Amino acid sequence: MHLNTFTQKPNMRLKHIIKDTSGAMFGLDARLALAIFAGLSAVTTYSIINVIGDTNKTTLANDMKAVAIAYENMVLATGTDSNKFADLYTNESNLFGWSGPYIELDSANHNKYGQFALLYGNNGESTNSGEPAPCKRSQPCSIWASLNGVPPDVAYAVDELVDGKPVNNTTGRVRIRQGSTGTDTLYYRIQPKQFNR
Repeated sequence: MHLNTFTQKPNMRLKHIIKDTSGAMFGLDARLALAIFAGLSAVTTYSIINVIGDTNKTTLANDMKAVAIAYENMVLATGTDSNKFADLYTNESNLFGWSGPYIELDSANHNKYGQFALLYGNNGESTNSGEPAPCKRSQPCSIWASLNGVPPDVAYAVDELVDGKPVNNTTGRVRIRQGSTGTDTLYYRIQPKQFNR
């Protein structure tokens, strides 16, 4: 009987040791799984941020292109250039032949950034700040769409998307004037000025 009790005690100790070890292994597995999930969530968050950034620049580039198409359609219908943005959604200038609205807006306000405007500017030259230079009689003049209140990273991403690399805020179809308030004004060349007005 003594012998049986003696032989049973080591088995009980062994079971107790194994039980404690399996708990430690479970804790290690849980920590390892948490570390993997933390790493995956960091990668996923980074990817989501990149997708959002890509979406912002693509959406804004498409918004500027929509303004350009609206303007082209207005000029085709009226035979007249205009530098009033309101002429795209309401006939503010009383243009003959106007059959708009040509854009799905009811004001010059952008849904995320600042305000749109139209202006005449030089085809090739820019001011030092990036704004299209004023038109001169001896040089081709274009109509430009502008949008203020654009974050610099989005403005430069749109410039890269439209004009390619290297990004230069004073050349190409997209120009950027750096603002003093932490936002920029984006300029998008629509087309050469067709008519004198």
